[in-house]
Amino acid sequence: PAAPPAPAAPPAAAVPAEPADWAEPAEPAEPEEPADVNEDEEQDAGTHAHSQTTIVTHGQLDLGTPPQQAFVLVDHGQAFANAGMDDVMQARSRLGDGPALWFRQGDKRYVVRDPMLIQSLQRAYAGAVDLSRQQSELGRQQSVLGRQQGQLGREQGELGRLQGEEAREIALAAARAARSAINDRDINREAAAEAARATRGAVDDAAIARKAAAEAQRASQVARNRALQSERSREMSRLASQQAALGSQQAALGSQQAALGERQARLQAQAAKQAEQVIARALASGKAERL
Repeated sequence: PAAPPAPAAPPAAAVPAEPADWAEPAEPAEPEEPADVNEDEEQDAGTHAHSQTTIVTHGQLDLGTPPQQAFVLVDHGQAFANAGMDDVMQARSRLGDGPALWFRQGDKRYVVRDPMLIQSLQRAYAGAVDLSRQQSELGRQQSVLGRQQGQLGREQGELGRLQGEEAREIALAAARAARSAINDRDINREAAAEAARATRGAVDDAAIARKAAAEAQRASQVARNRALQSERSREMSRLASQQAALGSQQAALGSQQAALGERQARLQAQAAKQAEQVIARALASGKAERL
């Protein structure tokens, strides 16, 4: 009888892969230093995020120690305040989109939702949003002008560097021409004496031609350098004129920004007085809800 077939060979054991090198964890980035802020800084259009919702704050924000009394009018994505940052966040958390008035006296907090009282404050702050929008647009224009002025300044600096190099080349060329002229005078005196002694004034025309050609070449180089220097000067004058024009535009925008700031300050003062009256009426009439 035939021999039984040989059993199949067992599968080869898989060779385990070498473990990957352990990567050193990256060092955490150092936190950025916070920007310097001034206390009692007026925020004409400050933007704050809360619960994935953006709210724009107008008025005056105390970025340091909270004031003793504060109020925040929340009105559908806008906040009009004379308060600290924490006050604005508390009012936003409590009132949602409003419209409603949140205010604090010491450690006592209140909410006013009466439509008549709220509408009087809405009228008082009616122009604040438009003023802030105008100030923001002026700020954008000033930023654009500032970048243009910076670019012109860099171009002026480069031209100044080139002018310095060209002036140095002109000075060196002039010095070389002066030394050559002195040498030529010495050679001419010696040649004249020799010619007088030898042939009574015979002149080597070829030597004179070579010297004249060399002198013409030097003069041509000096002229080219001076022309280039003059062109650089004209370019520098052109850039200076553009810089002056941008400076005038920047000054005009600054004047407009200052005027808008004064209007914003007057509006804020008037609205703050109106808010004090609304708060007093709400407390007296019982329309202020204690939180």
